[in-house]
Amino acid sequence: IWGYLRKFQWKELWILIFQSTIFMLGHIYYLGNYPIFVFIRTFIVAFIFGVIVWKFRSIANSMIAHSIVNSLSQFIEHL
Repeated sequence: IWGYLRKFQWKELWILIFQSTIFMLGHIYYLGNYPIFVFIRTFIVAFIFGVIVWKFRSIANSMIAHSIVNSLSQFIEHL
């Protein structure tokens, strides 16, 4: 999405915010189990993942970060 929106002359900050919003909406299934605050937390984490993509110009690093966050959350949840 990043490259596609850059072709349309979007500023990178707006792309970052847009992608973070899409990521947050992609996790809407949590709404039934968790309070609305999860969306705020998810947006912040998505924003951080987006900054990683922006800095390294690759989604691979962001995917690794996402895996680490998911793994740590599962580990903490099972404690």
